Amino acid sequence: MRADMHLHTFYSDGTVSPERVFEKAAQRELGFICITDHDCMCPTERLERAKGQLPVTYVPSIEVSAYWQEVKIHILCYNPDLENSDWKSFLKELKEGSYRRAEVVLKKLKSLGINLSMEEVEAEKLVKGIPTHSMHISRAGAKKGYAENEFKFYTNFLMYGAPAFSTESRPSPERTAEIAFASGAVVSLAHPGRIDLDKNTLKKGIVRLQSCGLKGIEGVYTTHTDIETAYFKEIAKELNLFITGGSDTHIENDGRHEIGLPEFHPSKELLQALKIC
Repeated sequence: MRADMHLHTFYSDGTVSPERVFEKAAQRELGFICITDHDCMCPTERLERAKGQLPVTYVPSIEVSAYWQEVKIHILCYNPDLENSDWKSFLKELKEGSYRRAEVVLKKLKSLGINLSMEEVEAEKLVKGIPTHSMHISRAGAKKGYAENEFKFYTNFLMYGAPAFSTESRPSPERTAEIAFASGAVVSLAHPGRIDLDKNTLKKGIVRLQSCGLKGIEGVYTTHTDIETAYFKEIAKELNLFITGGSDTHIENDGRHEIGLPEFHPSKELLQALKIC
């Protein structure tokens, strides 16, 4: 079964609808997908409507933006028990934390002479009531002319090392993995090749996360080189972890992240763990 286990929609910082994701997945003959919006989950009712009669299987999923100090560690959580009380509390915490972080960022931007209101940021959300993401702030800033586009605004002001960067209310990877695992989720480390750590430190971190419930590594990923892919597959084999894979698509036809690429076929054991076969 060909799959893409890392996709985003406008429920977080993407620009495509869940319906369009399913449509493109079907066109590209994917049998299984995971919509993994940042710090929130696309409602299962919306997922069911989006799937419709298309021959594409899915499980509810999320990508949590966690941090080791100031190092970004994204954690993919597949098929958690949505009725688990601790999981529901964690999702609420992520949303409320995003609002506090946005307030901190806006204050930092104001000190730089960049005046954005929370109302202007909220207006950039295509779905109301979702967490506030840095890309919402970036779009609002670009719209007011503070940068030529949202990506320039992000790199100039919001990314790590930039003057308005903030980790306010971000969870740790360990806590994220523990809560997700306790809720029944299959937990995987997203795009390890993009994590700003040397190999030895990263491997130690993976082992530490494994003790917290980590069950997989996203070894197959859009921007991983062949050497990185082979390396992370070897790490997964050594540590008895699942290999997950995905495109990390946010924007349709962006020329870099395309639904269904790179080609990925989940193992039978992974599909069984996800309870879809």
